[in-house]
Amino acid sequence: MENLQSQGGQATAQMQQMTLPEPGDKEGLHDYVKERIAAIHRDPELPLSPDARLAGPAIIYENLADFLVQRLQTVVQRLQSVDHSLLLEAYLAEWDRYAAAANRLNRLLDLINRHYVLRNIDEGNDGIYKIRTLHFVQWRAHVWQKVSDSVIDAALRTIERGDEKAASFNDTLQRFALLRVDDSPTESDPRGSVRNKLEAAFVPEIEAHDRKIQQLNAERINFPVGETYVEE
Repeated sequence: MENLQSQGGQATAQMQQMTLPEPGDKEGLHDYVKERIAAIHRDPELPLSPDARLAGPAIIYENLADFLVQRLQTVVQRLQSVDHSLLLEAYLAEWDRYAAAANRLNRLLDLINRHYVLRNIDEGNDGIYKIRTLHFVQWRAHVWQKVSDSVIDAALRTIERGDEKAASFNDTLQRFALLRVDDSPTESDPRGSVRNKLEAAFVPEIEAHDRKIQQLNAERINFPVGETYVEE
C-alpha cells in the first residue's frame, strides 16, 4: 500500500512538471503523451491540468496502444511471480486498477472516441477501438491469455474452500456475470463457468465491437460506395 501511495505521489509531481511541447515538436509530443498515460495508469484518480486533452488524436492513440503492451508485460510478470495462494487476489487487484484507468482515459479522451475512433469504425477499419475497448483488447491478448488457466485454477480452489474469501469471490463473479448476456457454461462445467464470468468483465465489449465492424463491412459489400439503390 505504501508503495502504491509513493507511486501516486511521484506521478502527481511528474504531472505538475510536464508542459505541452511546442507545435511541431513530434518527439516532445510523443514523450508528453506517453508520460500522461503512464501517470494515469499509476494513479487513476490523478488530477490533470486542462492541457491534458490537447494533442493529435492519432499520436495519442498510437502511444496509448504501445504503452498498454509495455505496461501489461510488467503486470504479467508480477502475476506470474505471485504465490498461487495469492494469485486470484493479485489478479483481481490488477484488473480493478487497470479497469479504473481505462474508464478514466475513456472519459478524458472522449473527443478521440467521438471523432477519430468513430470515423474509423464507420469506415469498417479493423483494429481501431474506443479507448476503453482498446484497454480490454490489450488485456485479453497480453494478460488474460497468458495467466487465465492459473487464475481459473486459483479461483476453483478458492470456491472449494467455502470460506469468507470464497463468498467474496462469488460476489465478484456475480458482478462480472451481469455484464454478459449469454452465460452458456452451466454449473456442470464449473471451470467453463468461472472462465465465462471472469471474461465477462472485458470480452462482451470486444465482441460487440467486432460484430459492429462485421455488420458495417457486410453492408458495404451489399451496397458498395457510389452505387445508388433504385426502388422498383
